[in-house]
Amino acid sequence: MIRISDWFSKAWETFTKSVGVHIVLALLVGLGSVLTIGILAGPLMCGWFYVILRQLREPDYQPEIGDIGKGFEVFGQSFLAWLIYVVICLVVGVIASVLEAIVPVLGQLIPLAAGWAIGALFLFVFPLIIDRRLAVGEAISQSIDKVKPEYWGFFGFAALISVISGIGAALCVVGWLVAGPVTTIAVAIAYRDNFEEASVIELEAPAPPQPPVEPPPIAPPTPPAPPAPPAPQ
Repeated sequence: MIRISDWFSKAWETFTKSVGVHIVLALLVGLGSVLTIGILAGPLMCGWFYVILRQLREPDYQPEIGDIGKGFEVFGQSFLAWLIYVVICLVVGVIASVLEAIVPVLGQLIPLAAGWAIGALFLFVFPLIIDRRLAVGEAISQSIDKVKPEYWGFFGFAALISVISGIGAALCVVGWLVAGPVTTIAVAIAYRDNFEEASVIELEAPAPPQPPVEPPPIAPPTPPAPPAPPAPQ
């Protein structure tokens, strides 16, 4: 389902409830990814999605910075997913650059559109890895299968995420520290809305206790019938 305005509205509401925590998490993900040349990008993103999904599902949960460490429980899967994503982006980027040289009138549109196309298909890979502990291939397959029926809607969602992130980056660190969390939370909400039928870390509030069922009243025993009169001789 595509509900882009609702996703961003809910993302902003969720962000404003825990501004400080999500800003710190954004810094950890950004700096950790850059300083390790992308090695920790996947695990850190998975840890951030863990925090967001738990915040969405547990009304009483207070997001904790330390919970980003949950992403390291799926280090191998998340690192490989990030590596595959980067390699695909590089390959598509080279192809897009060649097309751009052949059709210069399109300028930067081809590389941008190519990035949005890949981003749409990989939209739910990291949430699937941390939430359902899926292998990389299965996570990519399920993400693509969910996106394909409404591909252009998700393409627009990925494009909007890219534009908002770009505007945030243009506004320097302060803008990015708002745009980064809001777009990441929006992806988590989109994931929840499209994969809400089951999850590994979903912690629903317990159902309210049901009132005891009253047993049916016990009918009094039927008195025995009077003896029949003796038959006449």
